Amino acid sequence: MTDVVLATVLFTDMVGSTERAIGLGDARWSELLQRHHAAVRGELTLFGGREVDTAGDGFFAAFDAPGQAVRCAAAIVETMNETGVAIRVGIHTGECERLGDKLGGVAVHIGARVCSRAAPSEVLVSSTVRDLLAGSGLTFADRGLHALKGIPGDWRLYSLERPREERSAPTRVQLCGRVVIELEGRRIEDELPGRQGKVLFAYLAINRLRPVGRDELIDALWPDRAPAGADSSLSALLSKLRRVLGPHRIDGRNSLQLQLPEQSWIDLESALEAIHRAESALRRQDWSGAWSAARVTLHIARRPFLPGEDAPWIENLRGELSDVYVRSLEATARAGLAIGGAELDTAERSARTLVKEAPYRESGYRLLMEELARRDNVAEALNVYEGLRRRLREELGVSPSAATMELHRKLLVHPAKLPEAEAVHTRS
Repeated sequence: MTDVVLATVLFTDMVGSTERAIGLGDARWSELLQRHHAAVRGELTLFGGREVDTAGDGFFAAFDAPGQAVRCAAAIVETMNETGVAIRVGIHTGECERLGDKLGGVAVHIGARVCSRAAPSEVLVSSTVRDLLAGSGLTFADRGLHALKGIPGDWRLYSLERPREERSAPTRVQLCGRVVIELEGRRIEDELPGRQGKVLFAYLAINRLRPVGRDELIDALWPDRAPAGADSSLSALLSKLRRVLGPHRIDGRNSLQLQLPEQSWIDLESALEAIHRAESALRRQDWSGAWSAARVTLHIARRPFLPGEDAPWIENLRGELSDVYVRSLEATARAGLAIGGAELDTAERSARTLVKEAPYRESGYRLLMEELARRDNVAEALNVYEGLRRRLREELGVSPSAATMELHRKLLVHPAKLPEAEAVHTRS
């Protein structure tokens, strides 16, 4: 089975390279290329990028994080502008197929097509990248909808503007997976007062829009049984937290509220907001918009909230994240089916994961059946139905829903692949 990884891909292209090569002659052109390659590779090393391929005057690189890729792109453009050479850059984040040391798949093709739409000295990104970088200190201008050659649908692209760090450094809080807290450009997670300091900050962060009483904070920190002198212990923790954050960041004494800078980004908030955008886009049949927003939620919600910690409120949030993760899988699969083409691979992976994560959610089975039928794998689609039917009968004593049985009937009556319009009728 192909190894699939989530990566941010970056493509560069030298503007007017053919005319420049003719004008310079072989020797001087070769010298310019050497300087160009050295400059690009230097920035890739500095920003943690990995060179995947190079062809002539263009580079293909991959990054673990979109922010690294965008900042690297800006540095490349600035460095080459100083030499009188204009570079265009395109960036996209998505699932890539690992082929040895190379990367392939539709996300790679999208990245290359985004690059082809960029103007000289412009860093152009997909809406997926822009959404993932909300609150990062980077600003983007909407460049409208574009048709990308060979990629179904219209894609909204964004141009990098000057970083917001020049005006105010970013504040980003990551509570899913490894805890990362960047307050106005300064990493502070290692300065928090121990495990309870991290839990206290997390509780205040996710409830930052309202005051939180001291009794509620004590229950959050010591859910089983508060120790003697819990109020004094809470006061000590708050004092230490204020020293790390700054005294003005926590308002109040009896009721407390975390005050973060405007445009602060918290991953949990972003995941919840993005799934609502994705489902709204599905209702409007804005397939690329739904796909992009759902990927934001998928990227965040697949990681555990506050790993290693245990409390009822933490478990409740993990349950909420699990729900939005399943919804993001369904939205990604539905959008991928509607977009079609190479995006069917993403639709199939999302549908299979959805079936695994939510084995009694029939919409996942229907999405997988439709995807397989679209590829003329009708027998496999029928087998998916049979597996669902047996599971429901043996474990719950019920039959599949009317919508699932109707799809099964269509596959039996018309064994050819389903029309593309069927892909939108998959809700339970």
